Amino acid sequence: PSETPIDIALTARQEGGVPGVEWRISDHGAGVPASLAERIFEKYYRVSESSGTPGFGLGLYLSRRIVERHGGCLGLDTGWTSGASFVCWLPCEWDEGKETRRGA
Repeated sequence: PSETPIDIALTARQEGGVPGVEWRISDHGAGVPASLAERIFEKYYRVSESSGTPGFGLGLYLSRRIVERHGGCLGLDTGWTSGASFVCWLPCEWDEGKETRRGA
């Protein structure tokens, strides 16, 4: 909902020994039931047609596909109970001594 804050956190984190960056985007709205944690990433799936929110059910599907093509992962944090929290991790090469970072 537009009246609630959205929290965004960026963290350097390793996944399976691979260095990377994690994005966590969390809201304080109605949330997503844990039973739908994987289903919401299916092509054309929408949690509720009655919400009045336009869309085709492609956003999360395409987001996950893009992240996976870059060697990362995207999922719903089912432990977040104050709304919905999505976690995205992408590998990142850290070049010591340089200011710039290269993604996958």
